Amino acid sequence: MRKRLPTLPPVEECTTGTPLWAPTEKMKEQSNIKRYMDWLEEHYELTFDSYNELWEWSIEELPTFWKTMYEYFRFDSPYEDVLTKFQMPGVEWFTGARVNYAEHILRDAKDSSIAVYSKSETRTDRVRTWKELRTDVMKLATYFRTLGVKKGERVVAYMPNIYESVVAMLATAAIGAVWSSTAPEFGSASVIDRFAQIEPTVFITVGGYRHHGELYDRRDEVNDMIAQLPTLKHVIFVPYAFAAPDTPKLHLWPEIMQQVEVDEETFIFEPVEFNEPLWILYSSGTTGIPKAIVHSHGGVLIEMYKLTTFHLDLREGDTMFFYTTTGWMMFNLLVSGLLTKSSIVLYDGSPTYPDTYKLWEIVDQTNATMFGSSPAYIQQMRRAEIVPGEQFKLRSLRSMLLSGSPASAEVFHWIYSNVKRDLWLTSQSGGTDVCSGFIGAIPTEPVRAGEIQVRMLGVGAQAYDELGHRVVEEVGELVITDPMPSMPIYLWNDPEKELYRETYFSMFPKVWQHGDYVEFHEDGSSIVYGRSDSILNRNGVRIGTGEIYTAIEKSPYVKDSLVVHIELPTGESFMPLFVVVQEGMRWSDSTSDELKEVIRKKFTKRHVPDAVYAVHAIPYTLTMKKMEVPVRRLLQGEPLEEVASLEAMHNPEAMEDYTEFYETVMKPMIENL
Repeated sequence: MRKRLPTLPPVEECTTGTPLWAPTEKMKEQSNIKRYMDWLEEHYELTFDSYNELWEWSIEELPTFWKTMYEYFRFDSPYEDVLTKFQMPGVEWFTGARVNYAEHILRDAKDSSIAVYSKSETRTDRVRTWKELRTDVMKLATYFRTLGVKKGERVVAYMPNIYESVVAMLATAAIGAVWSSTAPEFGSASVIDRFAQIEPTVFITVGGYRHHGELYDRRDEVNDMIAQLPTLKHVIFVPYAFAAPDTPKLHLWPEIMQQVEVDEETFIFEPVEFNEPLWILYSSGTTGIPKAIVHSHGGVLIEMYKLTTFHLDLREGDTMFFYTTTGWMMFNLLVSGLLTKSSIVLYDGSPTYPDTYKLWEIVDQTNATMFGSSPAYIQQMRRAEIVPGEQFKLRSLRSMLLSGSPASAEVFHWIYSNVKRDLWLTSQSGGTDVCSGFIGAIPTEPVRAGEIQVRMLGVGAQAYDELGHRVVEEVGELVITDPMPSMPIYLWNDPEKELYRETYFSMFPKVWQHGDYVEFHEDGSSIVYGRSDSILNRNGVRIGTGEIYTAIEKSPYVKDSLVVHIELPTGESFMPLFVVVQEGMRWSDSTSDELKEVIRKKFTKRHVPDAVYAVHAIPYTLTMKKMEVPVRRLLQGEPLEEVASLEAMHNPEAMEDYTEFYETVMKPMIENL
């Protein structure tokens, strides 16, 4: 074992903050962040002794920092001001500049190099070169123009995570239209809730898909969506699992690709103003109509350059694989990995079919240098007791990216024990709201269990207490004190920005409040505890729900769990813990007592659940996040239809247990107070 790798402790001794990995000097010297620091020294006569010094400068000299990003990544359009003001919201960036996201993606790549690996349960694998990608994007963009699609019009997609989805996104951007997508797992009502708001002109769709060996026919849903989106002028159908439905306005993808001819020399990428829309993402929609979040063309582009180059350390010759769907911002981030001239890997299918090694097999097959997933997936692997590092070579794998929820020390330990010991493990925290990260990774810093390495460049991330005071070494609200280019330019149908201000600036005026609880250390590293509205706050002592899950899911009796803290009308509280029992295990009162004792010893008696209940399932969103807040609201007496959109859930049937629990346990309890 290399000297730089500390001995991996037993899992029971691996607590938050335990050192697990550190980069070699060679890795530091070859990193993209080192190249940028050398460039700053050459062009700006600026020198920094550490990443933290660089980050502090990026905040203290915010306009200069973003000016260097503009220059470093070769934006060539003249502009008037880097930013119009420092006060949020309402900041405009690089006023007067014109850019095109797709043009930046497709420029400078080697024609014969692989751009996209596309793997699927539904059809055979596909590999596309940069030449093929560029040609297909230009063909579809040209076809859009022949249909009369104008700059600013919305092109929406009901598509899986496949090659055609990447082509469609880039072709939409190429003509200055606005992209938005959802995955075919979404029901028609959920899709209509999203797309009807933004009045799309073009709808791109498949007829179905295969997942975990089962075929899903979505043609009835597609026809329902078309009927309820009156602004649609054209439907483009991608043959995938089924033939095209019988619907008007239909155009077939294969015919478009065969018939359209383009001249790459004369093709024009539409110049788009820096602050005009590129795409629209959506809030989860689990507690009401999803908010349509609009990001700017230039803001996304410059932020994605920074994130993928410095914080993911991607470069030409690398291959990035993140398991996602088109309904999650990570699809947009994955496509943006192409900015670095890395290859990307798409996979549409179950991560555990035909066996639990499926994603690791893909990592090996594509020689992925970076693999990403959610911590929930890693926990699933841990419970399955698999060891990818023994089953596969994983020689090219240099780093792993965890995103979607806080990653515990145990998750870190499992990866280093079972995947690869010499691995830069990156954990990120950001969100759909900025389609990027606030705090994340850098390859020149050490990795400690359960911690996120650094604040990202140009991101004024801090922790605030309830009074708006900055706190260090204690838990507070995650806030952003300085503008970011990829903050939403607006929310759709919110002309006065009332909902925008209510969503992000109601707690601390002029400071972005993200809704997570975080603890920053003096060195800039941090721990994220989860959503602040789902934190467990009993008698003033707060811990994250993830800590409870980490403690009890080690039990051989527990397959999954969910805990909520319910405020009662008397000012008292009730904290039930729900568990899904492992198959073959018998549940008893003594088992419940054992779990309570684990929590008592691991944390404090204040966070011992008042009761433990066995349920059939834990409810999850489509992006596999536990639905703690909707369950809490339901158990406080709010109607199911107001707290959760079943169409936006991974397993809507799971809510039946909690509805029954409210009627049989919570409602009588509240009435008898």
